[in-house]
Amino acid sequence: MEYSTIIPNTSVQTVVECYWIVSGTDTEEQKIIPDGFPEIIFHFGDAYQLTDASGRTALQEKILISGQLSKPILLKPTGRSDVFGIKFKPAGIWKLLGTDMGAIRDDVISFTHDGSLVELYLELESLSAEERVRTTEAFITSKVVYADSDETDAILSTIEARHGNLSIDEICEQHHITPRTLQRIFQQRIGVTAKQYARIVRFKTVYALLQKPSLTKSDSVFLSGYFDQPHFNREFREFTQENPEKWFRDNHSFSNFFMNR
Repeated sequence: MEYSTIIPNTSVQTVVECYWIVSGTDTEEQKIIPDGFPEIIFHFGDAYQLTDASGRTALQEKILISGQLSKPILLKPTGRSDVFGIKFKPAGIWKLLGTDMGAIRDDVISFTHDGSLVELYLELESLSAEERVRTTEAFITSKVVYADSDETDAILSTIEARHGNLSIDEICEQHHITPRTLQRIFQQRIGVTAKQYARIVRFKTVYALLQKPSLTKSDSVFLSGYFDQPHFNREFREFTQENPEKWFRDNHSFSNFFMNR
């Protein structure tokens, strides 16, 4: 299986994190873990089988929206893969479509009822990867509903800059916002609470550090802001359903592709 990413044009970088492409033929099941980004996914090849956190299994549709994940899901290709994904900034899908992101937390839903996305899918179907990106960016530029995100992007930047190691009170004080308003913004625009999002950011930080050969596990845990090893182990198991040792012994190429790009 071949994986690749494409950096978005500057005109859409406030909305899009990257584009990603998966092609080839494989049937190996892969675990997808939380990374803080929602997605729109187009399947031009054979369907994938998805198993969600509750154990429900179903074949995916051609056009999908993936909300914020707080638990891992399983994806299994059923044949030929030709997948074009748009990995959005945390508030990107809300900006684009006005979707209530809290309603699709931990869910990957069919979006074939959206006429504009169906039209985009049909337009992209026969194009090259580069042409798909150009066409998608023209669509996004014309479609964005909430270009002005108020304080949302600034709050997200603060959490990222601190690698998730800050309290709700600190966020509210720095951005002159009440806890109730912060919760409403995150539930609607991001899909998880600010506290949960900060935990995901901290998890991503330690995930990257653990793969640096120059750092020990203790160094990585300390630098990521975890109180101690047991605290880190609990969080890692929550987001992956596995302990760190087993996770990094096994082959998780799909998750590593997204987490280490």
